[in-house]
Amino acid sequence: MSTLHSSAAARRAGLTYRMIDYWARCGAIEPSGGVAAGSGTRRVWTTFDVDRLVVLGRLRGLLGDLTLDLVRTVWRWLGRRESWPDFVTVVRAGGRWYVHPGADRAEGAAIVVPVGPRTVEPAALLDEPPLPFVVDTAPL
Repeated sequence: MSTLHSSAAARRAGLTYRMIDYWARCGAIEPSGGVAAGSGTRRVWTTFDVDRLVVLGRLRGLLGDLTLDLVRTVWRWLGRRESWPDFVTVVRAGGRWYVHPGADRAEGAAIVVPVGPRTVEPAALLDEPPLPFVVDTAPL
C-alpha cells in the first residue's frame, strides 16, 4: 500500500498541511500508516486515508469551515466502510452530525457530498487533482 507524508496528503486532498495537522492533533482524524511520536517524527497517510481527506476537502468546499465534530463523524463513518456510495448526505440534527449513504434528502438541512469510488491506483495520488464537488445550496 502506498503512503504519503502529511504535506503531500494535504496537497492531494486540496487541504492545507496546517489543517490536517490541527485535526490530527485534536484527535478528529488519525493516519493509518503511522502517527507522529514526538518531535522529528511524521504522520504517514495511506491511500485510504487520503481518499477520506479528499472527501473532507470536498465537504470543506461546500461549507467553508468544518467543526471538529463534523470532521470526526465523517472520518469515522468513511473508515468503517468497505466500499463507498457515490454520494453521502450529511445532516445536522439535534446539535449532532449524521452521515447517510446516498444523495437522498433527509428532513431538515442536509448537504450532499460526492464521494465517488475509493482510489485503486496508488500512483494516481500524485498525478490526479481531487474530483470536483457539486454545490448543494440547501440551508443549514
